[in-house]
Amino acid sequence: MSSRYVLFYLISSSSGRASELVAPLRQMLQSRSDTSSDN
Repeated sequence: MSSRYVLFYLISSSSGRASELVAPLRQMLQSRSDTSSDN
C-alpha cells in the first residue's frame, strides 16, 4: 500500500508537479489516519 504512494510521489517529483499532487495525497492520507485512529 505504502509502496504505491512512494512510487506515485517519485513519479510526480520527476515530473516536477510534486507540490500539485502531494497536497491532495496528504489530505487523503490524513483522512485515512483520522478514520483509523478515532480520537
